[in-house]
Amino acid sequence: MPKFFKKGHIFVYFEIINVRKLRAIRRQKKLSLASVARLCGMHPSTLSNYELEKTTMPAKVLVRLLMLYQIDIADITTEGKERV
Repeated sequence: MPKFFKKGHIFVYFEIINVRKLRAIRRQKKLSLASVARLCGMHPSTLSNYELEKTTMPAKVLVRLLMLYQIDIADITTEGKERV
């Protein structure tokens, strides 16, 4: 069940996001970890930790990666394919 949290005047929608799919998508698009990290303005080890779920990924990083990979949030959510 999706959850809504009010942050200021913006409602933020949270659901189960499979962050490990981002690593698979990056590899499928043949992008190196270093190049993606450089484009997102972070260290490659930080991006690796996000992809391996060792560290919680901030929403702004998730948005950057989705835009860079040109994918929709539904592509990496557990319920996304069922909704479309």
